[in-house]
Amino acid sequence: VITPGDVKIYTSYGKMIKKDFYIAEIDVSDTEKGTYPHYMLKEIYEQSEVVFSTLAKRIKGGLPDFTEDGLENDYFKDISQIHIIGCGSAMHVGLIGKGLIEKYARIPTSVFVASEYRYSPPLKSDNTLCIFISQSGETADTLASLDYAKKNGYKALSIVNSQGSSIAI
Repeated sequence: VITPGDVKIYTSYGKMIKKDFYIAEIDVSDTEKGTYPHYMLKEIYEQSEVVFSTLAKRIKGGLPDFTEDGLENDYFKDISQIHIIGCGSAMHVGLIGKGLIEKYARIPTSVFVASEYRYSPPLKSDNTLCIFISQSGETADTLASLDYAKKNGYKALSIVNSQGSSIAI
């Protein structure tokens, strides 16, 4: 419910949800096609720049550092296996991530389609990390898989484009 001075968010059952709001700092030119004939081409050609600018602030001394995101480095200590969960192209990005994680971190990694993951039996060790990938941060199957993982005691990390999204943790 949006009024001139307030925004209230409710579940489909009518229960009000408390959400923090922030002002997105974007340049209008970021939403335009520029010299590209299609938005898809613009996204394709801007991928390396976007990935670099996102990761650069989370690499310190050559290692990942998520302390500014509220995760202490000990959160990742003793991880023995990783599950990557996503839908569509996000799941395919997970396949690339699997190869990189196994090559450099030497941690066994599996990739799952989110719509199937939440129906699988919880086969976990005490040190399983689930990485949820969603461009919007609102993908229903991925969000349901995140809830499933939390209920089963998995550690969770999300990769999303929207800081205030439901999947952002």
